[in-house]
Amino acid sequence: MSLVSRTVEVRDKYTGEVIAELEVDSLSSFREKVRRAHESRERIASTGLDDRLERVREIGREIRNRSEEIVDLMVREAGQPVKYARWEARVTYGNSMFFDALIDKVRPKEVESFSGKSYVYRTPMGVVAAITPRNAPLVLPAYSLFSSYGGGNATVLKPSMRAPLTTLKLAELAGDIVEVAVYPGAEAAKEFIHSPLVDAIVIYANSHVGKELMIEMGKYLESTKQSFMGGFFTVAGKMKKYVPELAGNDPMIILEVEDLEKMADIAVKGGYSNAGQMCVSSKRYIVHESVYGELRELMVDKISKLKVGDPRDESTDIGPIGNKLALDLAEYQL
Repeated sequence: MSLVSRTVEVRDKYTGEVIAELEVDSLSSFREKVRRAHESRERIASTGLDDRLERVREIGREIRNRSEEIVDLMVREAGQPVKYARWEARVTYGNSMFFDALIDKVRPKEVESFSGKSYVYRTPMGVVAAITPRNAPLVLPAYSLFSSYGGGNATVLKPSMRAPLTTLKLAELAGDIVEVAVYPGAEAAKEFIHSPLVDAIVIYANSHVGKELMIEMGKYLESTKQSFMGGFFTVAGKMKKYVPELAGNDPMIILEVEDLEKMADIAVKGGYSNAGQMCVSSKRYIVHESVYGELRELMVDKISKLKVGDPRDESTDIGPIGNKLALDLAEYQL
């Protein structure tokens, strides 16, 4: 059986040009990557925490050193304006340099207890699978990898098939601590849920998908259920860690402030950066009535001056919408 059964075209989101044609994993090659991650888990877990943190910093330095190459990938495959893509690269580098502040929580800790002193130890979960989106093709895969590896886990990344090139570049820089699968998202999610080799699943998606996967998790537990002692007690397969970051309807609340000009800048940036294609974008504004009129005028003026166009242009503020479904939804809402 061939390990590769199909290909996918990755297109420049502004020009429509095909910039890469990738082999899509077959089911067997997908499972092989999960198996390799599973086999690497003990090696990774046995690596000292300080060594893991230094490896994360090394990856961050490589991202900084090759930032223009990586930024170009993000601009082309995700349609991000170049100034936004540079910001994402800087944030990713910054995360790598200061990640020890977060991972420090993993270190063994001595705590007071009724019996004197107790110690808290945290152990790796095993294999963490992360399904990451098109709109943030560097920072979210990198953050998922840094968190997983920092905690001593093996990692499988499943990027969006619309924008997998940046994640593949990240994996090239990271080396033998990560596997990347090019595979349809819905099928990958079900495989991760039902695989006995995967211990935790991280997903960035809309709320509907997040709920559907919770239902699928229930099906997995039901399928692994076993009864003992004539049905006296029942056990199911292991409960996997499930970390969904789902879409919301984030409000920006603006109260009475003195510097409305600055507030208008923040509000416009919050709603229109990356064409609004961010999980943390401001989707609606709740404004105090005393400043509503003036703030509205300022925002309308600033929005009218945003430049829409080629994301390679340094002056472009808004690039292309990432796919036709998102475009149709935006037009419907308008």
